[in-house]
This record gives sequence, structure tokens and C-alpha cells, in this order.
Amino acid sequence: MDPPRAKRPRLDRALSDQDENINVDQDILDNGLSNQSGGENDNNTEEEEPENEDENDSSNEQEYDDDMVLSDVHIHPQNGRVDGRMLTSIFPLSLAARTQTQANEDDEDTLHTSDGDQAWDHALEIQHAMGTNLRAVGSQVWMGSFLLIDWMVTLIPELDRAVVLELGAGTGVGSIAGALLTPAKTFFCTDFDTKVLLNCQHNVDMNLQPEGAGATTTSGPGQVLCRRLNWLMDCPLDPVEEEPDQFSWKDEDRSLWSSQGAYIIAADVVYDDSLTDALVECLEKLLKEPLPKDHPRYSIGRVAYITMEKRYNFSLDQLAVVAQAHDYFVKKVGESKMIKADRIDPSSLEIHCDYDRSNDLTFPIRLSSASLFIHQSQQSIILQMSWAQTTIRLPSKSRGCHLVTSEIERQLPELRQYSVGMANVFLQHTSASLSLNENADPDVRVDMEMALNKIAPEDFPYTHTDEGPDDMTGHLKSSLLGVSLNIPITNGRFNLGMWQGIWLCEHRNHASGRKIVVTLQGEKKEKPGTVAPGSLVDREAEKESEAVVVAFSDTSYATLSLLDQRKQLPVYKHRIEFLYLMEKYQVVVLVGQTGSGKTTQIPQYLHEAGWTERGKVVACTQPRRVAATTVAQRVADEMQVRLGMEVGYTIRFEDCTDPGGRTRIKFMTDGMLFREALMDPLLSKYSVIMLDEAHERSLYTDILMGVLKKILKKRPELRIIISSATLDAEAFAAFFSTNSAPGDKSQDNTAILSVQGRMYPVDIHFLPKPCPDYIETAIQTVFDIHTKEPAGDVLVFMTGREEIEQVVSEIRERATTLPPNKYADIVALPIYAGLQPEEQMLVFDPTERGTRKIVVATNIAEASITIPGIGYVVDSGFVKIRAYNPRTGMETLTTTTISRASAEQRSGRAGRIRNGKVYRLYTEESFRQSMRPASVPEIQRSNLAGMVLQLKALGIENVLRFDFMTSPPAEMMSKALELLFSLNALDGVGRLTIPLGMRLAEFPLDPLLGKVLLDSGTFGCSQEMLTIAAMVSVQNIFVNPTSPAAEEQHRLFGVMEGDHITLLNVYTAFTQVGKKSAKWCAKHLINFKAMSRALAIRAHLERYLVRVLDLTSPTELTSCLTSGSSSMKRAADPKAALTQIRRCLVSGYFAQAAKIAPDGTHWISVRESSAGGSAASAPTTLWMHPTSILFKQAPHWVIYHEVVETAQGKAFMREVTSIESTWLEELAPHFYTTKKRT
Repeated sequence: MDPPRAKRPRLDRALSDQDENINVDQDILDNGLSNQSGGENDNNTEEEEPENEDENDSSNEQEYDDDMVLSDVHIHPQNGRVDGRMLTSIFPLSLAARTQTQANEDDEDTLHTSDGDQAWDHALEIQHAMGTNLRAVGSQVWMGSFLLIDWMVTLIPELDRAVVLELGAGTGVGSIAGALLTPAKTFFCTDFDTKVLLNCQHNVDMNLQPEGAGATTTSGPGQVLCRRLNWLMDCPLDPVEEEPDQFSWKDEDRSLWSSQGAYIIAADVVYDDSLTDALVECLEKLLKEPLPKDHPRYSIGRVAYITMEKRYNFSLDQLAVVAQAHDYFVKKVGESKMIKADRIDPSSLEIHCDYDRSNDLTFPIRLSSASLFIHQSQQSIILQMSWAQTTIRLPSKSRGCHLVTSEIERQLPELRQYSVGMANVFLQHTSASLSLNENADPDVRVDMEMALNKIAPEDFPYTHTDEGPDDMTGHLKSSLLGVSLNIPITNGRFNLGMWQGIWLCEHRNHASGRKIVVTLQGEKKEKPGTVAPGSLVDREAEKESEAVVVAFSDTSYATLSLLDQRKQLPVYKHRIEFLYLMEKYQVVVLVGQTGSGKTTQIPQYLHEAGWTERGKVVACTQPRRVAATTVAQRVADEMQVRLGMEVGYTIRFEDCTDPGGRTRIKFMTDGMLFREALMDPLLSKYSVIMLDEAHERSLYTDILMGVLKKILKKRPELRIIISSATLDAEAFAAFFSTNSAPGDKSQDNTAILSVQGRMYPVDIHFLPKPCPDYIETAIQTVFDIHTKEPAGDVLVFMTGREEIEQVVSEIRERATTLPPNKYADIVALPIYAGLQPEEQMLVFDPTERGTRKIVVATNIAEASITIPGIGYVVDSGFVKIRAYNPRTGMETLTTTTISRASAEQRSGRAGRIRNGKVYRLYTEESFRQSMRPASVPEIQRSNLAGMVLQLKALGIENVLRFDFMTSPPAEMMSKALELLFSLNALDGVGRLTIPLGMRLAEFPLDPLLGKVLLDSGTFGCSQEMLTIAAMVSVQNIFVNPTSPAAEEQHRLFGVMEGDHITLLNVYTAFTQVGKKSAKWCAKHLINFKAMSRALAIRAHLERYLVRVLDLTSPTELTSCLTSGSSSMKRAADPKAALTQIRRCLVSGYFAQAAKIAPDGTHWISVRESSAGGSAASAPTTLWMHPTSILFKQAPHWVIYHEVVETAQGKAFMREVTSIESTWLEELAPHFYTTKKRT
């Protein structure tokens, strides 16, 4: 049996256009209504039904127009407080509503509508379930927020007192409602007319009275309600003495308003912040305290609002409710597990509201407790809607009407996260407009453009035609055509109803693009991963529209949905399991074979699941620059966004992210993330940090694991992903584990997830005996495959650039000797770290029919990147690594054998698309007996000086006690500390020196080169050293440097002083004589792309140097080769200038000096002793590199930039400069001493 309908309290007064003065009945204020309440009732006590109410008497029906209805105000006589459960809000009734009331002049009324029976029945069901009294529910309203506020007061027993400000025109043009509820205040709700509020701002005392300058002459409900609100603010109710613990509502206590997260909101403002200012003044008067000057204030198109974020202490009975709504409010109440079952029925409730009878559209108003929760300790209730704001840029278009729905949706991935809500699409231009219309009819565009020509003729002679906010032309057009749209959101898509598209109406031929701001507000879908795997929570979220996606290689995939394309990757079937682990654990170790999709898909899963909301970023580190750039491009293509916006990357000297902070997925080298920690030690902008390719154990990946372990203690909400391609997951999990009771799984903070890759059988072939020349053997093996094996591309592993270029050149040359039309064409391509990005991307292009692609790569192709189409692998068995020898004090690039783990990684490249074959250019015996099981972590074979310097700058004073996953050798740590001390970067007790040590830590350079730059001002050559530092930071300046033609060209720039000044000459000629042209570079066999990168690096370093030296501009940097303001004016003594440059180089590179051997064929290192008094370093035999300008010279003393060691163990110096031996003792007396001959 249905419960009886509740009766509406008697209406003692109603507002009308003639009602000028509303006075509060003093008897009510003093004594309350004894027949309504004798005190605060228990929450479960139902109020007695009024008598003599004829529910079915239809003779008393009367029709209401657009009017305001005000209920009684009930005051408890005991404490003078208002019982909100007996109140109903004021809400305007729709003009289209045929509202009927059953009323008698002396009896109480029951408000209902002819079409509102279903809503009323729902209301009674809720009332019956909760045991509270509902006084009135209006179903036909302009603003759903009124209904929401009314329901909040009636549904939740704790909300017994409230002050509600409702600011908005109430005309369905993007209005938003706001509410503040607080104790000891009368409940009040009003709908201000925007014009009244704007007029109020001219009143100095801001008394919310419309009288005064600029006041409207109309006496309407808005004015009356303004005066009533003024009474609420100026006539506070004081508590009675019997309840001393209750707050008194006096001036000194007004600051106790519980306004956490609350909003005061106004609507319908165009290009004018005056309403925002009026709201500030209104709010300050209401709170009796000024708002801070930096308080957030926003103006978004037609919506201006102020957020209240100040935190206050709550008493146990204080409550805060924040309600936000558009033209109709979309929420539902009753599903939160945090709300007590005896308070709110947990079943989903739905009330229908006729929004616009003329369109015959009925929208559900659903109240949800998904965002409604109760803090039991404070008993505060906060209702908040999720919201997001995105700027969309549309390309330039001609005058006319253009359908832009798909363009907006493509740039709005956040839309898919909302199950229901509202989107405000605002065009930030006055010379264009937006419209909703059909797109199925081909005549629509013609009709729209005809109307556009009539309403906004192109040749109409307006007097004021300036573009921008003062554009009179634009204002007239936008007022006629509209600049914003409010579109419902349903299940992650625009719910356009009968309209099929969004049109951009261009009023003129606009040369540049248009900017559109989309504000999304509503209820988000259930976050994937919040429940255990196997649930169906995100099934709807994964229904995505079909689209043609630009592939990695700039060619098109087949026409498939984005979901179907990504489903092909093995990691997809683990998506829900992964997201669940992310919700539950701080650290997730992800083990997946290369090619499983973990690098490209995991960041996207996190973005789609909401981990990038509220400005947060998902970071993914890579050990190599080429991996960071190529993977970022791939993810941007899959997400259909421009690289550098939502998806970006950061590598040394290059930042491809959005300066405005829109980047949500960021790929970077591990070193760059560590450098960010120097500026932000808690890495606060990141919600998730993924350390990819952790099995490679790069230096900075290992350091980052120790740093992140510390950060997790301060930021328990941070999530870490350790991604590895090998089965070393247990070691990673154990490192991060905080579980002191291993048997208790409930205390685990780490989890392991294994993802199987697609693998076809792979046949492995070993050599029967060792080969004398693996380069020649590799080339021959490639041609054996090409002439004897079926189709399939070939991947060849070599150690470095020189070998790769040699192999590629030989393959191309020998391919021309093959019989024509008998074999497929060969395309040989290189890929290594120093290659230009455009050339690197060529290896990802699909192989054309009748062609076999031969890719020759370094170990970068082992795991960091996946090259499609590979069917055969040729493994040389060697790799070039950087190794530091603490006994000699030198770091060398050394060619060494790979580990068994690396060999397996290389073999796995061949089984991705079909059965594969691997040709290992070493014997099986060598594989099983000579190779290490795994590669040595870089932290155990690197010069640690830079790492120690940065750890010190991060505040880790005792680096020896730092929590490394694998501790570095003590001898290497000792040598690093000694070197930093010799550079004066550390003091006698191991602390960073100020300012030198801290400045060195900030430079993105090796400490030796950084010291040279910082000392350059002393030697008067800062400009020159910037150029040299940029040039040595770029690889492959010269094209084919060992060829006779290249050598001849390079001698034009060479000088007897050495390679550093030769590089300076090349840069100077390129910028001044060559005018930075590619043609000039081609003539002189110089790499144009490398020179362009050197330009960028130099500008980057120049900004660093100006900042750390506290200069005002780069013009203050010194130069020894130029004088005066003109960069072309040469110094008076060039020879003396060159001497200063060389001396400056010695000030940083003094530890890397060598003297010629007695026979004159080679050099011997002269690092005799260290400042700490340790034993002398062992002398090392060094050779001049063939590419050095000094190769055929024999300078007695030199300093060098780096040493490269061949597979035969021969060490070659690169970037060498001749020096005087006396400079070593002069510039580094703490490092060198002169021995007297006996």
C-alpha cells in the first residue's frame, strides 16, 4: 500500500511583483510555532498529519504562472534555531508548467503538478523509508538545483539549519547553483536576477539593496529577496543560555562558517568581471571578514564564481553541503557505503523533471551518494561534482558554417570519463559563434549560412570593428547567434538529442585557429580498478567510437576502434587486474616481455582511469633518449593528440611538453626525472611514476628507486611502477617492501604482475667456432639470409656508430652486385642514440612489397623499442658500455661481450610476427661458460661523481648510507668524493660548497665540463666555452670523418691548439659565414642536424649560466675572441685569447691530462695523486683518436674530453687540446706537484 501523501504547510505569504516589504512575524521569531514543533524531534519520529485536509479536492485547483512561492519559517522556541526538515525552498515555476495546488484559504496546501505524480510518489517512498517529513517537492522547475537543495534538507535529518544563496538568472543559459549550510542561521533560498545583483555592486555598503546608482526600477521578486537576505545577515539569532556549547552568531564567530570546498556562484556574465567583484563583496559582508587577495576567483565565459577553500574547525553538529547544478542537476543519492542504512535508502532513486515541455524532453534528476559521504568523526557532509576544463584549438576555417563535433570530441578525452553530466562549450572569440543543428540533411549548411548572411552580413558597415572584447561587430553577432552551448553528457558522449552536431559559424575569413573552452561537470564513471578483477565496472567505459588512427609510422591503421587496435597487445587482457593493483598497492612490479605493450599502454590506462585528474601527471622514464622520444610519439598518435600537448617528453636539452601545464603523460630519461627531484624533492606533480626497462639497471634508474623509496614515506598516495622485461621482479618487490611480517599479506605494499608477450618459435644458430671478424661475418650472414630465407626483415646488433655506419655502407654497396630481378630489394637502415630523430623513425616504416629491410642497431633495439616486421636477428655478441676504472681514474667506452640475459632479449626480437631465426656470431660454449648471467648494474661500473653531487644537492649528506638497490663499490665512491673535492665542489667534511658545489649540481653537464663553464668568467671566455660545451655535447658533427674528402674539408677549420678550438671554429663559421644553412653544411661535409642541435643546446646552457651567475642578460657574459658589442669585431690578440680558452679547459679537465711517451707514438696519463693522499693512480697508455685534428701531431702535453676503448683493449683519446705542463700545477696545485729530478 502506498504511503499517504504529505501535506504542505500553510502559505502565510507569497511573493509577487507588487510585494515591496516582507517583514518577519515577530511572534514567530519569539515563540516559534507550537503547533508545528515542540523541540527538536528525534530523527525517527514522524510528525503528525494535519487534520481536515481533503487530498482529492480538485475544486480548489488554480494555475500558477512564473512566480515564487515561499514556505513558512519554523523556529524552535527552546533554542531559537530553524528546523530545516520543516522547510521547503523557494523555486521558480516554469512558464510551461501547469502547476495545480489543492488549497483552501484556511487550510494547508499540497503542491503538486499534473504531470508530477511519479516524482511525488518517489518522494513519498523516500520519506517513508527514512522516517522524515517531506513538505513539498516541485517537479517542474527551471533549475534542478532548487529541487536538489530542497531534497538535501528534507532527506538528510542532520541538515536542520541552512543558509543557501542561489545566484543565477534561472533562464537555462549555463546557470550554476551554489549552497552554504551552517548552524544557527535561518534557512533561506533565493534566485537572484543577475541584473539586480549587478546593480547592487554600485551600492557602497553592499547592503544587497537594489536602490541606488544604477538600480533597476522594477519591483520584482529578486529585489524583495535581496532585502530578505539582508535581514538574514544583519539580524542574527543568538543562542539561549541553556546551550552554552552552541556557537553564538556574533561578529567574532562568523569566521566559523564551515565553508570547506564550498562555492558561491553566479551565472550569465559575458566579458565582464564586475559580477565576480560583486560576489566577493557580498561574500565578505556575509562572512564579516575580508577574503585574501590571492583567493581563487574565476570567470569562465558566461559563468563567474568564487571558491571557498578556507578550512575551519567543525563542531560535532556542524555540517557543510556544497551543491552545484546546471539548468537541471544530474545526481543520485543512496549508493554510498559510507552512509548509514537507517538514514538513506541505499537503492538508486530517480525523480523525473519536465524540463522543457515544448521540446517534449524529460530529463532525469538523479541524486547520488557516490560523491556524498559522511565523516563520522565530524559528521560533516559534502556533496561535490567532478569537473574538468580543457582548452580546444580548432584550425582556421573560412566564413560559413562548419561541423566541428568530431574535432571537439577528439581533443576531449576527458569526456569519456563522465557517465552523466553537463558540458559548457564556450567559444572565446567574438567574430564567430556556435550552434547546435542537424548534420544528416545536406541542406542544413546552406540554410545556416543563409541565416548567417542575414543576421550578420559580412559587408555591414559597423563603426567599431576592433577584434577582441571591445569588438562591437562581434558582440552584436554573438548576442544574436550565441558563443556558448550547454550539452548534456550521457555515458561518456555528448547527448545531443534531436540535434546531430555542433557547428562553428565563422563570421569572417579567419586566418588563425579558434580557441574553445569546454567545462565538464557531472558524475564520473566508476573508476576502473576500484574493484577486484572480473567485475564489469568499466565495460561501458571501453565502448569507444570507431576512428581512423594515424599509425606510428604516419601511415593509417585499418578502420578499427581505438579499443580494438589496443586489444591486440598482450597487456590489454591484464588491464583491470593492473588497475586494481594500482588502487591497492603503493608499488607494482610489472614483468612483461618486450613487445607486450606495457610501455605504450600502461600510461594510457592510468590516464583513462583518472590518475591524471586535478592537474596530476603520469611519468614514464626511459634509460635512453631515443626511447623516450619515439615512445612519446607513438602514444600521442594512439591518443590522437599533438605531441607536446597531452603527451610529451623531456630529454637533456629538449623539453617537448606544454608550457601551460596541459601535459598529462610525460616520457623522459631517468636522469631528467632525477634532476626534477632537485627542484621538487617530493615530485609532487606526479601521481604515478613508471620506471621502465628497470632490468637494464641504468645508473639513474637505480638512484631513482632509492629516492622514490624515501618519497613514498612522505607521499603514501604516490604510486610506483617498476617495469622489467626479465624475471627479476622479486628483487624489485623486496627492495620497496615495508611489510615487517612477511607472512601477513594484508601488510604488503608491493605486488607483482606478469604479462606474457606474443612469442612464436625461434630457431637459434651458433657458430661452430669463434670468428676472427664479427663485422664481416655479420655482413655475410645478412646476405645468406637474403638469398636463402623467406621474406622477413633482418635486425643486426652492433656496438656503436662507427660499426653501424660501416655495416650499412657495406650492405648497400654489396646489394648493388646482386642479380637484378632475382632477389628483393634491400633497404639498409641504421639506428643508434646519436642519430637524428627523423632518421631514427625510418626503421618503423612498414616494408614495401618486394623489399627486405635490414636494420643495424645498437643494444637500444634489445628492449627499449620494438621494430615491426623483424623475422631474423644477427647477434654480434658484443656491446659498448661506459666503464670507470677507479685505479686509473678514467672512464672509457669499452666494447665487451654481452650477458646471457641480453642474448635472450635479442633473440626475442625475432618471434613477434612469425617463426623466427637467430644467428649468434659466437659459439654455444662461449654463451654458456663465458657470458655473465646478467649485465653488471651501471652503478657498479660508472664514474659516480655526478651522481654524488646531485644526491648531496638533494639533501642526502651521507651518500655512503643511501639505500641503493645494489651498493656501488666503496673504492668508486671514494674516488668520486675525491674528484669533487679537487673540483672544490665539496668542502673538507663532504658538504656541498656554496655557491660552486650547488651550481655544479644544477648544470645538466658532467662536473668537469660544468666547472669549465663556471670558471669561464674568470678567464674572460664565457661565450666561447658555451659554444665548446654545446659542441662536445653533440655527437657526429662531421659526416664520415675518416674519408679523405671529409678530412680535407675539416682541415679548413683545424688549428694546432686542438679539437676544442676546432669545434669552436666550425660553430663560428656555421653561424656567421654559413648563416646556419644546410647548403653550407653539405658543402663542408658537416652534419646540419647536429649543428642545429648544438645551437639549441648552447641557448639552453646560456640560460643556465645567466641564471646561476645571477646576471641580468646574456650580453653580460664575457668573450675573449670578440670585443665591444659587435660579435663580428675580433679581439686585439687572438693568440692570447686562445691561450685563455685552453687555460680555462685545464681548470676543469686537469684530472684528464696526459704527456707524450718517450718514443713519441702514444701518451701516458699523468694523474699522479689525489687530494685525499691516496696512492697514485696507475699510468695508462693512451692513443690519439684518428678523427682528432692532432692525430698526426705530437703535442707534449694534452687534456682530453673522453677515452674510447676498443674490443682489443686500446684506449683512444677524443676531443683533445694541447696545453702547457705548468698550467696543471698553477690551476690545480691541490692535484699536481712537480717532482724534482735527482
